[in-house]
Amino acid sequence: MHNGRRIPLPQDGFSEVYIALGRRTGPHAIVTDDAVGPLEQRPRALRSRMEKKPLREIALSEITAADGWEFLDYWASKKTGPGPPARRTLDPLIEKPHLVPCMYIYEVVDAGRDFRLRLVGTQVTALFGSDPTGRCMSEIWASSEIEANLQLMRKCMGTGEPVAAEGSYHWRGRAFIEWQCVITPLRLDGPQVGQFLCFLSRLPFFKVLSC
Repeated sequence: MHNGRRIPLPQDGFSEVYIALGRRTGPHAIVTDDAVGPLEQRPRALRSRMEKKPLREIALSEITAADGWEFLDYWASKKTGPGPPARRTLDPLIEKPHLVPCMYIYEVVDAGRDFRLRLVGTQVTALFGSDPTGRCMSEIWASSEIEANLQLMRKCMGTGEPVAAEGSYHWRGRAFIEWQCVITPLRLDGPQVGQFLCFLSRLPFFKVLSC
């Protein structure tokens, strides 16, 4: 067995980020010594895997997460014409309940000056570490990434077509989660885009050691 120690895993749906290099043993994980400590003191191979990857737009064809494709297909199935579907035609709580924890809804603020979170799934809330419902995008993201996020939303709003992005998230100072997100436009009462139904996929990131 690899040298390591047992640590309890939190029951928040994101316990992988606590493991770094290790393995699950029921409610615990065996964690090797090189998986803990300040980032600059960890082995170079581990540090290189944990450097933050900035948000970047990706083509829909670059989506690698199966649940991301399932979400995108669900949105597309609601289209009845050339524009985006109406919000009232989607009922994910009934139609896709297993995807709902990773969904979130933004609404347009001041014709696209900003975008406010209207609803947030439980897994997304767990990732943030608190409930960001009601907060604007400019309040949530780091200052270096606000403009990139706003431009992505404005592109979706202007074209009426889905967009996608990927990046990594520095979670509570402990580790990083790699993710992809899909942003889909929705109409409310008129032809303009008024909301966005979004989906967050976590990607495999940490190497798990077998014992």
